Amino acid sequence: FKQKRFEKVLETLQNVNFTDMMHNLDDRRLLLCSFYELQSWSALDSLLDSFAVWLRRAKNLGYHRELYANLVRFTRRLVEAQGLGADVRDKLKTEIAATKNVAAKEWLLEKVSKL
Repeated sequence: FKQKRFEKVLETLQNVNFTDMMHNLDDRRLLLCSFYELQSWSALDSLLDSFAVWLRRAKNLGYHRELYANLVRFTRRLVEAQGLGADVRDKLKTEIAATKNVAAKEWLLEKVSKL
């Protein structure tokens, strides 16, 4: 992912099945970010829906549920904000920065800055 080889990330993650909850969360985060980077909007939308459901159903996530639920919420808003004005972008950036528990916060801030 850091090498920006997003197709390879998707290919690799398709061949892995994590049983550990933390690995599963990280897998989904990488998928989410890769779909966004590749502008695979349909796949991203589907993943956001399934990820939100999975987070609600998963047991024993503790504070990780909030971290990743915020990632899902802000990623949706990031996609919706594309093509909108600077005021929307600035409001979203401020809200992300002010939210304490957000997975991939730096990535989100970088993407909202590029809108």
